[in-house]
Amino acid sequence: MRYLWKHSRAATRFQFKFNVIFMPQLFYFSRGNHKLSRNILIWDLPHKSTCPGADKCLKYCYARKAEYLFKYALQSRKRNYVFSLKRYFVPAITDYLRESTVKYIRVHSSGDFYSKAYFLKWVQIAKNCSDKVFFGYTKSLKFIDFSVLPNNFKLLQSYGGLFDDLIDPAFSTSRVIESKSELWLNEVLCTSTDPGFKGCGLSCSLCMQDKIHLAILKH
Repeated sequence: MRYLWKHSRAATRFQFKFNVIFMPQLFYFSRGNHKLSRNILIWDLPHKSTCPGADKCLKYCYARKAEYLFKYALQSRKRNYVFSLKRYFVPAITDYLRESTVKYIRVHSSGDFYSKAYFLKWVQIAKNCSDKVFFGYTKSLKFIDFSVLPNNFKLLQSYGGLFDDLIDPAFSTSRVIESKSELWLNEVLCTSTDPGFKGCGLSCSLCMQDKIHLAILKH
């Protein structure tokens, strides 16, 4: 299902206040995918160009495959990136999410925090929408400040990037592994490859917990 901001009631209020001329599909939230349940909104950006910490993950990047196979995926992600640069990004996304009945927001199944300013925009959005749960993974560790994250924003530091030396084990982490034998003692295995898995947000919510060390089987 497409989420066109100009069709929401929030857009009418925002357009009146800022006298903005709207074009169709200024930004796009998808709803669920092969892994995430449909009770999760997903905000994506283009892969690689918005991933300053990417390294080993580029070899098996699932976001790259989607952009190659589906033309609309890259177009919508580019549109989101452009919109994220706007001065009214925070109030616009805040209004949109407040109107939505969906509780969970995945920040980046594609892309990452490309700057400190952009990271802080999402921090403010999460603070503005305290009844929602925001979660995601990041390798952009040079921009991340866990001291400013509100309780409803669950962010996991991903291993395999250019800034692994900045990973703080006092906060949540994630790591892609080839087999269960590679599990570290403090890690919990993501259930997404289990036969009974029904989707993140339904049968599992490990990545939305505090101070979790998650291992994800490569698939």
